Amino acid sequence: MRHEYDQRDSYDEEEDGGLDLVDLVFAILRRWQIIILIAIPVVIAGAFYASTRPTLYRADVTMMITNPNAAATIGATDIYVNEKLTLTYTQLVKSKDIMARVISKYDLADSPGGLASRVHVSSVEGTAFMKLSYTSGEANLTAPVINEIANEFIYKIAEVVKLRNITILERAPGAYQLPKKRGTIVVAAIILGLALGCGVAGIIELIHKKLRKSSDIEKVLGVKMLGMIPEIDTSKKAKEGEENNE
Repeated sequence: MRHEYDQRDSYDEEEDGGLDLVDLVFAILRRWQIIILIAIPVVIAGAFYASTRPTLYRADVTMMITNPNAAATIGATDIYVNEKLTLTYTQLVKSKDIMARVISKYDLADSPGGLASRVHVSSVEGTAFMKLSYTSGEANLTAPVINEIANEFIYKIAEVVKLRNITILERAPGAYQLPKKRGTIVVAAIILGLALGCGVAGIIELIHKKLRKSSDIEKVLGVKMLGMIPEIDTSKKAKEGEENNE
């Protein structure tokens, strides 16, 4: 039986620039084995990382910078000066001298640069507050280390600036455990694995030269298709004929 040619398959040079959405869906269905093979190692790696992720603890110290020459009431100028001092002190708190003293006091198996990398300094915009945070895998040492860093920082300011214009408002009473986010890591690994698999499948389809649609044939031959001949399963027809003869 002759198939009527579906005009939707006609080739349009202006619109056919590669894989469209429908082509991409069918490409994913055709290449699902490749997608799974790529996704499985990524998901396994993500699950392994999530399960073996070490427990980390964090402790925080809140500090305030004050201007000893300022009046009793704090104005906009004082806040501006304190903000600039905060930016300067942020660099100073991670100095090698301070880190080396803390390492020596607690006999830490770390370098000044390694210790400084786990110290985070943040400031509250529009205020003179600073927060020092320290992340470590040792629950008993996390709070003492960040408290000592704050003390050494005050001593360093007095030594360099010759002023004692920074005070500790709130010491770290103890360390709190950071969430491991294992579920988030596994979900991210699944999404990443599927995305990589789909990307590889799309690239394979783009470089694949096999003709799949009538529009591909029209593009190669440069002529319009008049009709399509349906695929006939000859083995099934032969088997039905033998049954009828019997």
